[in-house]
Amino acid sequence: MVEHDTHIDFSQYTDLAETHQKRGHVQTATDIYRAVSEAIRENLDQVDDSSGYYGREVERAIESYTETIAEQDLGHERKRPYIQYLCEEFVGADYGFASDYYDDALRTLCTTDADLEYWLEQLDAHISGVTLDAVLSGESPSKADGRRDETEDSVDTAVESASNDKSTIHSERTDDVLYVSDFTDGPLSTDEFTGGAIDVEHLAVGTLKLKYFVGDVFEKLRIDEPTTVERHTASVEPTESGTRDTNISSSLQKRRIFSTYVYILEELGREDALSQLYEEIYLESKRFCKEHARQLVDEGNKDRAIEVVEDGIHTFRSPRNLRWLAADLYEDRNVDEYRTTLKQLFLDHTEWAAYDDLKSVCDDQEWQSIYEEFERHFERDDRKDLVALYVHDDDLKKAFVELKENADLSSVRQYRDPVAATAPVEYFELYREQLVPFAANDTGRRHYRDIADHLEEIQGLVPEARFEGFVNFLKDKHSNRPAFLDELEKAGF
Repeated sequence: MVEHDTHIDFSQYTDLAETHQKRGHVQTATDIYRAVSEAIRENLDQVDDSSGYYGREVERAIESYTETIAEQDLGHERKRPYIQYLCEEFVGADYGFASDYYDDALRTLCTTDADLEYWLEQLDAHISGVTLDAVLSGESPSKADGRRDETEDSVDTAVESASNDKSTIHSERTDDVLYVSDFTDGPLSTDEFTGGAIDVEHLAVGTLKLKYFVGDVFEKLRIDEPTTVERHTASVEPTESGTRDTNISSSLQKRRIFSTYVYILEELGREDALSQLYEEIYLESKRFCKEHARQLVDEGNKDRAIEVVEDGIHTFRSPRNLRWLAADLYEDRNVDEYRTTLKQLFLDHTEWAAYDDLKSVCDDQEWQSIYEEFERHFERDDRKDLVALYVHDDDLKKAFVELKENADLSSVRQYRDPVAATAPVEYFELYREQLVPFAANDTGRRHYRDIADHLEEIQGLVPEARFEGFVNFLKDKHSNRPAFLDELEKAGF
């Protein structure tokens, strides 16, 4: 075990590799870089790598390995063993960050069609999956469609079975229960946790369990709807000839594999195979779904593009980009669906551009009805968005009334510029009512600077004498806080 913040120095090995590299001993140099990267990966579970030091050393070793080969300007035949090794490590890497490094190395090394074809061949050698193999071997679309019908039938059966099972039906959501649609079931891999949403190179810990995130807040996890994503996408499994155990069932690892297939087929210009591949994998991620739909649009097949986008909208949570693509496709083809999609973009994602587009295609009577629906929705779900609705529609008096009824300091400050002009003195009083308890709520210079910032916001709303009276009130009330008085003085109060 390596103690926390202890960084093993690998320079003696990398220096040796560089010496061999300069002497033209390519095999020896690459062997050393390979050994360093593999040794670190094999022992990452014995170190606390929260600083990312060892992850960066792995990246450095893989990059040096690749640069050593690339500098030799080798022909395809001599590059084949290196491509084979990198592909094997890409598939088998235990950590997602390492898999990405090997993928980058392959993209650097594979510069010709022969290289790419061999990479594809090696990928197939380590990955099996009936549907994916069929696509890449050129199976007719009709057979793929038949398989898709079968999987959809099985999904429908699963949904029907779940709906008949009263133990899985929960018509009303409660605050003390976590649902699958809110999170996920079972342990998470580090890749599934980070998933590209958090900018970290790697997280060198084991699987992450639900309780790590929710603690004792939630004791129950309910499955409120069966997921169909896995059943709709191509299967990916390690082949029997694989040299190591590989957890390719990880959704993120599957997406890596599929992304690599997409990259190779694009580089080779195999548009037909790429289209068939997308048909198999487009419900694996929103990105694949969007790319496939755009490809279909470019091919002039807008009807199928709409079907693909609709499938994605029904499959993925928060499909904002897919809904925008759907709106573009519906605009000149289906006015009702266009309006419906714009309405969902606004209600689910508060997309003001969708709001404006929807308003522009409605007559006055239609728009009044939709506007009232928006009001009711925000009155029920989010009063802050209701204020934003009134401000966006330039109904500032309604916005002020809503702010007074459901006031909080952040909203009062946020809408000061547009709304305060309707009644500056009243707005000052509203702001004052929120600022007094805020000032008394905490201590510390940062808090005092925040108070000074708020005072700057309301300084011009009332005559100077009235404003100074309020400042003096705050000073008297908190006269036992020298730092507070100091920060106000620095701000000019």
